[in-house]
Amino acid sequence: MIPVDLTRLISAQDRAAEAEANRLAVAQAQARAYLTQTDWYVTRLTETGTPIPADVSTRRAEARRILDPDSE
Repeated sequence: MIPVDLTRLISAQDRAAEAEANRLAVAQAQARAYLTQTDWYVTRLTETGTPIPADVSTRRAEARRILDPDSE
């Protein structure tokens, strides 16, 4: 009989949880990157009063929700 180290077995549930954690980490990294890339719109609004385009504002709000889902 082949010896099996049961401590190294990964259940389907563990794999699913790991996949979800990885998906969330990727989504959060993308959200942070989007906010960083569009921060200049906020600076421009503050300095000149030029409004942030609606699509950018909407996507920034979604990015913040991804980073802080409890804020809803």
